[in-house]
Amino acid sequence: MSTSELNTEEFDDEASAVGTQATRLSGLDRLAAASRGSGNPAALAWLAENLRLEATSTVIDLGAGLGGPAAWLGEHYHVPVMCMEPAEAASQSLVELFHLPVAVASADCLPVRTDAFDAGLLLGVLSVVDTPTAVLVEARRVSRSLGVLEYCSTGTATVKAGGSSFLTEGALLRTIDESGWDVVQHSPVGIATPTTWSTAADLVTVEPTDSEQEVIDAIESGMIAPVVVVARR
Repeated sequence: MSTSELNTEEFDDEASAVGTQATRLSGLDRLAAASRGSGNPAALAWLAENLRLEATSTVIDLGAGLGGPAAWLGEHYHVPVMCMEPAEAASQSLVELFHLPVAVASADCLPVRTDAFDAGLLLGVLSVVDTPTAVLVEARRVSRSLGVLEYCSTGTATVKAGGSSFLTEGALLRTIDESGWDVVQHSPVGIATPTTWSTAADLVTVEPTDSEQEVIDAIESGMIAPVVVVARR
């Protein structure tokens, strides 16, 4: 069994637990609970503005998780988001929580025609997949622009934590560029997640797995920090 399959199984278990609790919440609380890992509205807004998302845009979220970020973008930018998620439990919870369209599919092999979308989203995905270049190439096939939100090593070398690989910002940008994208803007996420979101996310009490705790420790110690990137073909 591959590392990616193991990660999918682990995420499926956690998604089931989080999704069950999140269904008892509503409004902002539900959004925040379903946005664990990529739930900073300032970062999502930065991506949406630089991707020029609007009601007529077509958007695909690759590795959508429980759908919190996709639902937030739909609510604030009135843009319909098609979700792709390889974990079946997460996909089922996504539909129950937000009634968004979703297909169970890996980000490196999408059941989608070429040039189908104006924008693709990779939110916390590149650090957890075995072949980030393959994911980026596939995203380039189906979308004309790309928004990335990823944790990056703040040091000079890749950080390995929880089975994930967190590249330096420079290495991330090179990987995106070498996959055929033209990086047009990038920035560290300099605004902390609002207290309202953090408090709401805490309403879901799921004990972190050992691998998830490793990533949490890396974030809290400052070894990794979030970065946003917009690229175009």
